[in-house]
Amino acid sequence: MKMRIFLAAITLFLLAPSWGVTAATTAKYECLIEPWSVVEVGAQTQGILDRIIVDRGQEVSSGESIAELNSEVEKASLELAKARAGNKTAIRSATSRFEYEKLRNERREALFQKNIISSQELEESRISMRLARMDVDQAKEDHKIAGLELERAQAIYRLKTIVSPIDAIVLSSNRAAGEYLVEGDHIITLAQIDPLRVEAFVPLGQTDDLAVGDTVTVYPDEPISGEISGKIDVIDRVSDAASSMIGVRIIVENPGKKLLAGVRCNVSF
Repeated sequence: MKMRIFLAAITLFLLAPSWGVTAATTAKYECLIEPWSVVEVGAQTQGILDRIIVDRGQEVSSGESIAELNSEVEKASLELAKARAGNKTAIRSATSRFEYEKLRNERREALFQKNIISSQELEESRISMRLARMDVDQAKEDHKIAGLELERAQAIYRLKTIVSPIDAIVLSSNRAAGEYLVEGDHIITLAQIDPLRVEAFVPLGQTDDLAVGDTVTVYPDEPISGEISGKIDVIDRVSDAASSMIGVRIIVENPGKKLLAGVRCNVSF
């Protein structure tokens, strides 16, 4: 009997370290690696879709053209606005007339001082000079308005070119050339994968020691596997009542865009 108790004690002693390791093992929680953002890019104005410049899986930069609407009318309007904005003939003509009326008025002033012309004739000369001055101001104002019309025509023309709002990859396109679109119609879906967003849910009470900025380790599921370092970006302040879980968002840098989105994972804090 004593021998069996002794053997049992030895067994418990040998097993004790392994129990300690199990208890100290860091808990892992299920998560999902997602694109940082998914954007559905649409038409900014109505028109016929001329062409889609990019294809699925292609990388695009912010500001890069990804689709075009037919813009023949807008292009013609733009060229007309450029011609008007660049035309200064009216200003030159009005200025020449004003200079003539100014010189003519100076002569009339001299003649009036010598009592050669009447005050009425002098007043008519002064009025003609002032009207000529107003014509110059009007010509300059018209030229300024032509410049604003040019800016408006350029803005309308730019609306016919759809550009990417972010650095991303093309997920899909559900339109084809020749389709008529109205403002807001979805054309292309983009996904920003640098950085990546990891969404995890942690049981209540397990987030007390977590803080925004903490470094965590993400373990993608097979067949990717490996370890990825990330940082806590958001810890929700409201829990899910049904599951008693708290949402935690983790940011993972992906400069080479080699890490895939849409992958299940586990995370340890």
